[in-house]
Amino acid sequence: MTPLERVRNRIDALDQKILALLNARARLVIQAGHLKSALGAGNSGRRPGSVAFVPHRERQVLDRIQRLNSGPFPKEALIAVFREIMSASLALEGRPRIACVGSEANASQRAARIKFGSQCEYVGSRGVRGVFAEVEKGRADLGVVPMDKASAALFASSDLKICAEIVLPPASKAEHFVVIGRTLAQLSGHDKTALIVSGFKREAELRQAFKAVGSRPGKVTALRNGFLVEISGHQSQPKVASVLASLKQRVAALKVLGSYPLA
Repeated sequence: MTPLERVRNRIDALDQKILALLNARARLVIQAGHLKSALGAGNSGRRPGSVAFVPHRERQVLDRIQRLNSGPFPKEALIAVFREIMSASLALEGRPRIACVGSEANASQRAARIKFGSQCEYVGSRGVRGVFAEVEKGRADLGVVPMDKASAALFASSDLKICAEIVLPPASKAEHFVVIGRTLAQLSGHDKTALIVSGFKREAELRQAFKAVGSRPGKVTALRNGFLVEISGHQSQPKVASVLASLKQRVAALKVLGSYPLA
């Protein structure tokens, strides 16, 4: 046996171990699904909107494997591998339907596939309004829409929540998308909160109001009747909750769109 053949044999043996571990992980995912079902949160009789996607858990898994990775396996490839593993895990608990804007070539659907992998069912919708309708009417579990003025206008009259974000590279011209659903994302430890605030004519006035309650907004986007604002932290955290409560006393209207893990 040549040195190359010996190395290839070792690779084959490792592949066999990886396969066994993937199936062991899959069995644990199924077991976790049964346990969640017993608690009333699993896929037994699962309705659209109660999909097994758990943003804070996904963030924890990806952060952990990146910390543990000592190389030489590339970081970006590692994330892609584990996203596909999690996509298959979601499908084991019930294949999710993800509504996106337009066809497979559209940036919204590309963002969704990067986030959720190959094992989900993707539904093309006519425009952002169509994605909101698919999720609201229960024809899709989740939706992916651009984080822009058109989406913000629909959030103003919708009960749907932002539960995750997706940023498409390159970073210099990043396209920003959000995942919308019926449930709030739990605290991950590295989160942001999006809200719509009205009652100010100028951004400077808005920032002054935040300063008055001991906070500083991140990204601010002017809307027709207010501002779309992103702040650091999760609304369940006492400091963020206090800022939001204080801010409500100083603005004409405030609506929290969701708190979710940083991309």
